[in-house]
Amino acid sequence: LDLSLYKINDDIDAILYTSYPGQAGGMALSHVLYGMYNPSGRLVTSMYPNTYLDRVALEDMRMRPEEEEKPNSNTLGNENDDGNGDRYPGRTYRFYDGDDVVYPFGYGLSYSSWDYSIELMAMEEGGQQFNQEDGRFVLDMTVNVSNTGSMDGSNSILLFHQGPNAGRRGNPIKSLIGFEKVFVQAGGTRIVEFHVEKKWMSSRETGTHTFMIGPSMKYTLQLNILDGGIVV
Repeated sequence: LDLSLYKINDDIDAILYTSYPGQAGGMALSHVLYGMYNPSGRLVTSMYPNTYLDRVALEDMRMRPEEEEKPNSNTLGNENDDGNGDRYPGRTYRFYDGDDVVYPFGYGLSYSSWDYSIELMAMEEGGQQFNQEDGRFVLDMTVNVSNTGSMDGSNSILLFHQGPNAGRRGNPIKSLIGFEKVFVQAGGTRIVEFHVEKKWMSSRETGTHTFMIGPSMKYTLQLNILDGGIVV
C-alpha cells in the first residue's frame, strides 16, 4: 500500500497504525487520539512507494540490490528480467537503494519533541585503543535523550552503524546495532548507554565508522579506525 498521497495531504496530520490491537485496542486508541497517552511506537518495516512493486517480485527474496541495470527489462513480467523491473533495488532498510521510501524503518510520531546527543565514554586524549582480542565489546557510548515538549512520554532510541564500505561490495547501507526505550518527563533528560560489539568495529575495515540515531540520522558520531586505534 503506497501511502504517498496521504503523507502529502495537508488535511492529514498523522496516520495511526494499529495492526492487531487486541480486545482492549479500542480503549487504547481512544487514549492516544484524545491525548491521554503519548505514543512511542516505531515502524518495524519500511513503507515503500508503488515503484517498489514494479521492481521486486513477491517470490524474490534477495536482500542485496543489483549493481547494474539489466538490458531489456522495462516491465514487470518481461521474460528477460525475472519480474524485477528496471533494476532490483534490494530489500529492507539495510540494503534497499531505490526510490525514497514513504516512511522509513523505525519511523514514529510523538506528542513530545525530542533532542539527542551522542558521545563516547571514557575516551582517552588522542584516541582509544582498539582491542580485537579482549572481551565482547570494543567501546561504549552514551546518548542523551531530552524531552523538549510539554508532555511526559517514552522514546525508543535506535542506534545505527554505517561502515566505511557501506553500500559497496555487498555491505549494508546501515545496520541497527542497538535499541532502548526510556521514559522521560517533560523537560527532562535521560542517559542511555550502548555497548558496541567488536563485530561492528572490525579493525580490518579501516576508515570512517558513523554511528547515527535513527530514523532521522540527524544526530551522528564519526570514528576513524587506523592501525588498530580509534580516533574521533
